[in-house]
Amino acid sequence: MMPPVRRLALLVALAAATAACSGSLARRGRDALDRGDLALASELLTRAAAQTPQDPDIWRDLARAHLRAGHPEVAAPVADEALSLSPTAELRLLRAQIHMALDERDAARRLVRQAVPDLRAASRLDEAAVLLLRLGEVDAALQAARQAVARSKGAADSYVNLAVLAQQAHRPQVARSAVAEGLARHPADPHLLATDAALLLRAGKLREARDVYLRLLPVHEQPGVVHQALALIEFELGDLAAAERHARAAVATIGRTHPYVRDTLATIRAARQAETGPTDAHTR
Repeated sequence: MMPPVRRLALLVALAAATAACSGSLARRGRDALDRGDLALASELLTRAAAQTPQDPDIWRDLARAHLRAGHPEVAAPVADEALSLSPTAELRLLRAQIHMALDERDAARRLVRQAVPDLRAASRLDEAAVLLLRLGEVDAALQAARQAVARSKGAADSYVNLAVLAQQAHRPQVARSAVAEGLARHPADPHLLATDAALLLRAGKLREARDVYLRLLPVHEQPGVVHQALALIEFELGDLAAAERHARAAVATIGRTHPYVRDTLATIRAARQAETGPTDAHTR
């Protein structure tokens, strides 16, 4: 018979090995969840939860995997298990999202309203804002989005999220104010500039949108896309020479991956030829 001391040491070692294995499964499951491999995430996190059933984070991530895979009915009891272990605001938000996916709107509204005051991460506040807007709670949604801006200490993306949410809520003045505040702090942020240009286009302010796109051009990761937008704007404004210049730049940089830009150039060249006659050999 194994001496008691050695038997105890073996039990401790086995427990440690089991915990390590569970931790590895959970980490691999979260990695799979982050990269969108939902089937693998569900498999790994299910095994991790079986080995460490008292860890609410594993149940939470497993519920998210099921929800993102489009199985809210499977996610619901998993999220309930997580909540029973740790009734945090983040888990209430997750359960509210699952309720919404199941079209249980009253339950979703109740839980998300409970969650918002205690949410700490800006990303979770943004998620709550989106859910509140889907529930028709416009003022509460905008308030949550503003809280996300404050929680992020004025991050550019948080201003973008607020502006987009406000535009979807048909509050254009709130959207414009959010972009203006964001650009005051981050004048060269490409996402804010792109959002500003989109809002101006929606409002029919083509000249103002052109000026913003020109600011966006040197900082955008795909300048050809910006040239394409400028080509279309200049065409609408009637400056065909500028339109052709930008259209040519778009074709030169993204013509192979975005074949439609060649159609834009052809249309602009045809308009110029109709207005001024055939272009010379240099412009052809």
